[in-house]
Amino acid sequence: MSSWVCLAPDKKSCEADNVTKVCKQECGVGICVTKDSKDICVCPATHVAVGLSCVDLCTEKKILKGLCPNDECLADEKLAFKCKCEGKYAYDQNGITCRRKLMCSEGDGSKTCAKYKARCAEDYENADGYRCECERGQAMDRDGICKNKCEVKKQKEECDARKAVCEMDGFEAVCKCPPLLTIGSDGICSEFAKVSYIGELPLARNRYYGKKLMSAAKTQVQDDSINYDAIRKDLRASMHMLYGNIYKFADVVNCRISDKILNCLVEVQFQSDPQGQVNLITDSNSCFPTDENSCFIPPSLLIDKKNLKSDAFSEADPCLKDIKDLNCGPETECKRIQGRGFNYKCTCSPGFESHNAYHPLADKTTVIHYCQDVNECLDQKACPNRTRCLNTYGGHDCICSDGFRSSTDKSVRPKIDCVEICDPKLCKHGKCEVIGDTVGCRCDDGYTGLDCNHEIVNIAGNKVFKIAVIALSVLFVSLIISIVLQMNGFRLLQKHYKMGNYYEDPNTAIQLQPIKTEVKTE
Repeated sequence: MSSWVCLAPDKKSCEADNVTKVCKQECGVGICVTKDSKDICVCPATHVAVGLSCVDLCTEKKILKGLCPNDECLADEKLAFKCKCEGKYAYDQNGITCRRKLMCSEGDGSKTCAKYKARCAEDYENADGYRCECERGQAMDRDGICKNKCEVKKQKEECDARKAVCEMDGFEAVCKCPPLLTIGSDGICSEFAKVSYIGELPLARNRYYGKKLMSAAKTQVQDDSINYDAIRKDLRASMHMLYGNIYKFADVVNCRISDKILNCLVEVQFQSDPQGQVNLITDSNSCFPTDENSCFIPPSLLIDKKNLKSDAFSEADPCLKDIKDLNCGPETECKRIQGRGFNYKCTCSPGFESHNAYHPLADKTTVIHYCQDVNECLDQKACPNRTRCLNTYGGHDCICSDGFRSSTDKSVRPKIDCVEICDPKLCKHGKCEVIGDTVGCRCDDGYTGLDCNHEIVNIAGNKVFKIAVIALSVLFVSLIISIVLQMNGFRLLQKHYKMGNYYEDPNTAIQLQPIKTEVKTE
């Protein structure tokens, strides 16, 4: 038995074998004691006895389950052990256990999501502790970037397959048929609507203008400060209430601000022809006044009643410019096919040529040409001599070639008239020179004027005589100047003399006597 020190209060107790005695073994952070004739280590709560030594709970893998993330810990000299806190975890205030980090603000979550144009959301179940979310009305595209749902490739492909355009309905993307068309039995926009009317509505500017719209269809020419989403929602609700069962669909073709008035071109499709009832939408009796300037068509379409015109709606025309530009493109000219309902044909405008054509409808009557710009400059005769051709979208311009300038202010073909920048005929008696952007004449000796056409002197061309004349002129001018200076000096001297005599002797007066001149007569 090893040496020990009795901890009992009296010797009798120390002689008993079952008394706990302190032994001299090294237990590290613990205490060595002898109990029942056996040396053991009494360890603190952070350690466990292993033989005659105290080992920390982490090393012995005996920490409490669930105390640390994934039950992972680290040995520590001061604390004995602490949890392994990394990644989405950070040490709590006690320095031993872990807490979940706010990965969006404390980690790299916000910075990472910003690369994908997304916002960061805390998500402890996620391995990274956060997730990147797109804003409402947006979706993550195949490249991982958040985009407007109508710009996402998958949505584009779906709408293209249906020959439709994408439109935001609230925060969701939907495929919508172009004006006058509807979805056919094949699931694509391949049929004309049975009945379609188009008209212009003046809407209340303070309600529908000034709110930035993130859900505007990019295929239309629109002002982003016009709230198309609200207009469509109010329009469709009002048309349904106004026309009942014969109403089918309504949409906004486009809106424009003119003279502070918000005018919107609207299409309304019907199940059957409403005939004269179509103008219920512009009837003042259908619009309930809200103030002196506005009224509303129930439930909520707000109208600018001062600019509301009756009979504004008429049967839709596929060749109406706004519709034609939307369906065929601005590079085309449209012509309706007589006797074929809404059927039409779009051909390329002057300055453009067709590189393909397609039939949007099942009956193949309606034709739309794909048009591309014609490069008129490929024709060597496109511009006259002294000019060069500059191709423009839908046309071309003729501009003066290098070394030539326009003789008029008009520089557009065919009225252009180019002359040499330094036309030999420009300077009559001199040489034309170009200095920067300025063109002028350097005149020969003896001539002046813008075109060097005015003769200065004509003295037989004697150069020596001209020099002599110039020299005499210089001497004559010098003599005149000298005489003037001498006379002026004499006058000043005379004045000084008179004033000096008067003040030196105030009793003396200068008497000027007339000079008598005797005239002798013979």
